Amino acid sequence: MLTNFYPISVKHLPVNRVGLLTQLVKVCKGINFKPSKQHTKPTTITHHSHLGQWTEIFNQQLTGQRVSIITDNGDIKIYQSGELGQLRLYGEMGLLHGGDLDMYFYTENWRNINHHQEKTTGSLICHDDSQHKAWQLRSSQLNKVLPYPSLSVSLPAQQQVAAQQAKPTSVEINELRQMWASLTQVHQFYDMLSVFKLGLLDAIKLMQGQWTHPISNCQLTRFIQQCLEHNLNSKILAGNRGILHVLKTPILYINQDSSTLAVSGHHYSCEINLHAIKQVWLVKRATKQGVVHSLEAFDSHDRLIVQIQEQRDGNRAESDLWTRCLGRQGIIPMR
Repeated sequence: MLTNFYPISVKHLPVNRVGLLTQLVKVCKGINFKPSKQHTKPTTITHHSHLGQWTEIFNQQLTGQRVSIITDNGDIKIYQSGELGQLRLYGEMGLLHGGDLDMYFYTENWRNINHHQEKTTGSLICHDDSQHKAWQLRSSQLNKVLPYPSLSVSLPAQQQVAAQQAKPTSVEINELRQMWASLTQVHQFYDMLSVFKLGLLDAIKLMQGQWTHPISNCQLTRFIQQCLEHNLNSKILAGNRGILHVLKTPILYINQDSSTLAVSGHHYSCEINLHAIKQVWLVKRATKQGVVHSLEAFDSHDRLIVQIQEQRDGNRAESDLWTRCLGRQGIIPMR
């Protein structure tokens, strides 16, 4: 999960964070997703009761239909199109099952969805809790007169406690270092950040020289080019507070000019605003199969623009080809 898109809530934490993470690792082993205990809040139940009814109508109208889903936040524009799978809710997340499109929905941040009819197509436009456009879905199916209720909906706001981030002490940094090294699955990394109430970039900077290293914008763009040239099994993650697009291989086309990097594949295209990228980091994460590497680019507001990972299942180590290509760009030492 991209935590700069998904806010970390404040939780009451025991003093022994290492012991807490040990318990967390045991619980998470073999589980791809575990909903947060926060789902039992009355405000969450109200939110999800509204969303559950909407999701049922959404699936009746759109599952199996050809749609386009677009996100544009100025830093990156993403366009995915194809057959839509069924939307299922898992606590604060929504996932598409089946179909051509791979994405996650951060439903707890949704505040309203408006249905607009146009000449040949209809669209759904979702705004988040900051009233920013999170995503837009277009489909000719939404322009037809069907015996279904409207897909426009307003969702009740959920009570959230703003995270108070204090500067970590040397002891806490050592605990963070120990936790980072003890992880066994990538998704546990974000649980670790919530334990420390740290944003993604804050944690990256604290571990500079050990688990993270700054790299140049050119190294990022050249590596993405290598993903095309060597047909790397790459995965591009990008989105905002309301949605996370997962853009998988193969990459079919890349075009770069002075301001934009355009990447296209089956069922997707994205345009990265190169001027928006202010820092890029190599991030290493511990897993049971060994260390894995990702490239992560941030804007001037410390928001994550895009993350590049190798696409792999949980039981497979990072490939030699992936690490060799990182080495060719001077991102990691050549082996």
